[in-house]
Amino acid sequence: AKAAFFLNEARKSLSRTSATDKKPPKISITTPRRDEVTSLFAVEVAGTAADDGYVSALWVNGRLLFLELAERKVSFTRRVKLKSGENRITVTAADLAGNKSTTALTLQVDREGPLIILDEYADGETVDTAEITLAGLLVDDSDIAELAINDEKVPLKRALEPEFSRKLRLEKGGNSIRIKARDAV
Repeated sequence: AKAAFFLNEARKSLSRTSATDKKPPKISITTPRRDEVTSLFAVEVAGTAADDGYVSALWVNGRLLFLELAERKVSFTRRVKLKSGENRITVTAADLAGNKSTTALTLQVDREGPLIILDEYADGETVDTAEITLAGLLVDDSDIAELAINDEKVPLKRALEPEFSRKLRLEKGGNSIRIKARDAV
């Protein structure tokens, strides 16, 4: 540990006296992907920071990662907790000359299923026809992956809030209609 400390100090002194290092470190985040949508409660942020003037410090969301020895290329991993909605993750790197750079990405966290809105018909409603058209709208923060009515898949057009319509035959007496929607997360 002492040797690493003194090597970092020697490199820092050399970079300051030569004053040629004006470029900040380059940061590459390999995971997660930018603009990813997830339902996770935490994510591993991983990547690299590289600099000819030796990367000496790394922060993920403002939390300093331990680096014993400054290196030209440093790999990093940090677990970051996520909240529902938009999450901004920042990574900052500094080199021995004091140059800093920051990169950021945004993740969308969606932990709720789609909302199903019916145009007509309420639970328990009495209908006096042998056939109905069940129509409505699906709303979700992420894409809708699937809709099924009575376990039969219903084709959906790709839209922010896709509409659906399905004719259903009814039996005399009580009928049960099951509507299930699933989002892409």
